[in-house]
Amino acid sequence: MPGTGHAHRACRISMALSLAALLCLSLSGGCQREGGGAEISVIAYTTMLETIVKEIGGDRVATTSLVPPGMAPEEFSLADEHIEKALDADLFVISGWEEWAPEILESGNRPENLAAIDIPGDLLLPYVHLDAADSVTEALVRVDPAGEVFYRYNRADYRSRLGIEAEEICAMMFGLADTRVICTEVQAEFLDYMGFDIVGTYGDHLDISSGEMAHLVEIGRKNAVLLVVDDAHDGGDTGERVADEIGAARVVLSRYPDGGSYLDLLGTNAEKIVAALR
Repeated sequence: MPGTGHAHRACRISMALSLAALLCLSLSGGCQREGGGAEISVIAYTTMLETIVKEIGGDRVATTSLVPPGMAPEEFSLADEHIEKALDADLFVISGWEEWAPEILESGNRPENLAAIDIPGDLLLPYVHLDAADSVTEALVRVDPAGEVFYRYNRADYRSRLGIEAEEICAMMFGLADTRVICTEVQAEFLDYMGFDIVGTYGDHLDISSGEMAHLVEIGRKNAVLLVVDDAHDGGDTGERVADEIGAARVVLSRYPDGGSYLDLLGTNAEKIVAALR
């Protein structure tokens, strides 16, 4: 579990991101954000990957995601026609962890237009997200060499804006680090990054037994848990039930952009947490 030294890790990382971004922008001075309107077609598997492509690709790319906004990948039923459509695009961006990914990657079907980001960790975390942005940048440069300067400038600009957003979130979270939390497993990595002390987690609400529920309540009371965090894509009431039992605040966070940007998602999640605890 996070210790005292962990509590300000997110702020240290955000400061590093900001400094790195300023250096990147200084090296890219004079570049223009406009890409000249030359479009290439890009299909991303998730809305999280889609928002990265949009940030880096700007108006040089026409981007869409296979998984609809508001839906988690695990809820999406992938059909052969989806894959065929995606492989017809100039670039198909996937995470690389999808259960069907090995078959596609090993098929040799137009490998030049397939980009497996394959970044370990949750793309909701800023530093992991930016590693993915680096991979997307290289993929776009590969399929559209003429746009290289444009894409690299956009990556530097995105790093700068994300660094600023991370700093603002750190300020919002001041005094809340090490707050004890119970959360759904899929939100644990993000909350750990933010500096919260995770004392208990739970999985799919449909698999929670009465004994496991009682154990979560016991943990919550014993540790004076102040916050219980559910996931917007789970649809269950485990967190709500635990929060009611122990008298804690409850928030529902999302892992995927729903029509907005990643920066919007990050800020909204942070605002929900702060509102619940203050």
